Amino acid sequence: MDLKDVTALVAAIGAVVGGGFGLWRWVVDQKWRRAQYAQSIIKASFDDELVRKACEVLDTNDDDVKFPDEDNPKREIYISDDFLISALATFDQKDDLTDDEICVRSALDKLFDEIDTF
Repeated sequence: MDLKDVTALVAAIGAVVGGGFGLWRWVVDQKWRRAQYAQSIIKASFDDELVRKACEVLDTNDDDVKFPDEDNPKREIYISDDFLISALATFDQKDDLTDDEICVRSALDKLFDEIDTF
Protein backbone atom coordinates (compact mmCIF):
# COMPACT_ATOMS: atom_id res chain seq x y z
CA MET A 1 0.00 0.00 0.00
CA ASP A 2 1.56 3.24 -1.05
CA LEU A 3 1.00 6.80 0.17
CA LYS A 4 -1.48 7.56 -2.61
CA ASP A 5 -3.79 4.72 -1.51
CA VAL A 6 -3.58 5.72 2.16
CA THR A 7 -4.41 9.33 1.25
CA ALA A 8 -7.42 8.22 -0.79
CA LEU A 9 -8.60 5.98 2.06
CA VAL A 10 -8.25 8.76 4.65
CA ALA A 11 -10.10 11.17 2.32
CA ALA A 12 -12.92 8.63 1.82
CA ILE A 13 -13.24 8.02 5.57
CA GLY A 14 -13.20 11.78 6.18
CA ALA A 15 -15.93 12.26 3.56
CA VAL A 16 -18.12 9.53 5.10
CA VAL A 17 -17.67 10.89 8.64
CA GLY A 18 -18.26 14.48 7.48
CA GLY A 19 -21.32 13.46 5.46
CA GLY A 20 -22.72 11.46 8.36
CA PHE A 21 -22.22 14.40 10.71
CA GLY A 22 -23.86 16.76 8.21
CA LEU A 23 -26.83 14.42 7.81
CA TRP A 24 -27.21 14.09 11.57
CA ARG A 25 -27.16 17.90 12.00
CA TRP A 26 -29.75 18.28 9.22
CA VAL A 27 -32.09 15.79 10.91
CA VAL A 28 -31.72 17.57 14.27
CA ASP A 29 -32.31 20.93 12.59
CA GLN A 30 -35.47 19.66 10.86
CA LYS A 31 -36.89 18.48 14.20
CA TRP A 32 -36.18 21.91 15.67
CA ARG A 33 -37.82 23.68 12.71
CA ARG A 34 -40.94 21.51 13.03
CA ALA A 35 -41.15 22.39 16.72
CA GLN A 36 -40.74 26.10 15.92
CA TYR A 37 -43.42 25.89 13.23
CA ALA A 38 -45.85 24.15 15.60
CA GLN A 39 -45.16 26.79 18.23
CA SER A 40 -45.81 29.59 15.74
CA ILE A 41 -49.14 28.00 14.71
CA ILE A 42 -50.23 27.71 18.35
CA LYS A 43 -49.21 31.30 19.09
CA ALA A 44 -51.03 32.62 16.02
CA SER A 45 -54.13 30.63 17.01
CA PHE A 46 -54.29 32.07 20.51
CA ASP A 47 -53.71 35.60 19.19
CA ASP A 48 -57.18 35.33 17.63
CA GLU A 49 -59.90 36.74 19.88
CA LEU A 50 -62.48 34.14 18.77
CA VAL A 51 -60.17 31.28 19.75
CA ARG A 52 -59.64 32.81 23.19
CA LYS A 53 -63.41 33.25 23.57
CA ALA A 54 -64.00 29.63 22.54
CA CYS A 55 -61.53 28.47 25.20
CA GLU A 56 -63.31 30.65 27.73
CA VAL A 57 -66.65 29.11 26.72
CA LEU A 58 -65.24 25.61 27.14
CA ASP A 59 -63.88 26.55 30.58
CA THR A 60 -67.22 27.99 31.73
CA ASN A 61 -70.19 26.21 33.20
CA ASP A 62 -73.34 27.98 34.34
CA ASP A 63 -71.85 31.45 34.08
CA ASP A 64 -71.79 34.44 31.73
CA VAL A 65 -69.12 35.03 29.09
CA LYS A 66 -68.63 38.46 27.57
CA PHE A 67 -69.05 38.49 23.79
CA PRO A 68 -68.86 42.17 22.84
CA ASP A 69 -69.78 43.17 19.31
CA GLU A 70 -70.33 46.45 17.45
CA ASP A 71 -74.05 46.59 18.29
CA ASN A 72 -73.71 45.62 21.94
CA PRO A 73 -70.28 46.16 23.55
CA LYS A 74 -71.54 44.78 26.91
CA ARG A 75 -73.07 41.59 25.48
CA GLU A 76 -72.92 38.59 27.79
CA ILE A 77 -74.02 35.06 26.99
CA TYR A 78 -75.02 32.61 29.69
CA ILE A 79 -73.15 29.34 29.09
CA SER A 80 -74.68 26.12 30.34
CA ASP A 81 -74.53 22.52 29.21
CA ASP A 82 -77.98 22.78 27.65
CA PHE A 83 -76.99 25.96 25.81
CA LEU A 84 -73.85 24.35 24.38
CA ILE A 85 -75.79 21.26 23.30
CA SER A 86 -78.29 23.51 21.56
CA ALA A 87 -75.59 25.69 19.97
CA LEU A 88 -73.70 22.67 18.63
CA ALA A 89 -76.75 20.76 17.39
CA THR A 90 -76.70 19.76 13.74
CA PHE A 91 -79.12 21.34 11.35
CA ASP A 92 -80.98 18.02 11.18
CA GLN A 93 -81.62 18.30 14.90
CA LYS A 94 -82.43 21.99 15.01
CA ASP A 95 -83.43 24.36 12.20
CA ASP A 96 -82.95 27.80 13.73
CA LEU A 97 -80.21 29.11 15.98
CA THR A 98 -80.46 32.17 18.19
CA ASP A 99 -77.98 35.02 17.80
CA ASP A 100 -76.21 33.91 20.98
CA GLU A 101 -75.93 30.34 19.69
CA ILE A 102 -74.55 31.55 16.36
CA CYS A 103 -71.98 33.69 18.16
CA VAL A 104 -70.77 30.81 20.36
CA ARG A 105 -70.88 28.36 17.47
CA SER A 106 -68.71 30.70 15.35
CA ALA A 107 -66.14 30.93 18.11
CA LEU A 108 -66.04 27.16 18.56
CA ASP A 109 -65.84 26.65 14.77
CA LYS A 110 -62.79 28.92 14.69
CA LEU A 111 -61.17 26.94 17.53
CA PHE A 112 -61.86 23.62 15.78
CA ASP A 113 -60.45 25.01 12.51
CA GLU A 114 -57.26 26.02 14.32
CA ILE A 115 -56.99 22.59 15.93
CA ASP A 116 -57.46 21.04 12.49
CA THR A 117 -54.67 23.25 11.09
CA PHE A 118 -52.38 22.20 13.91
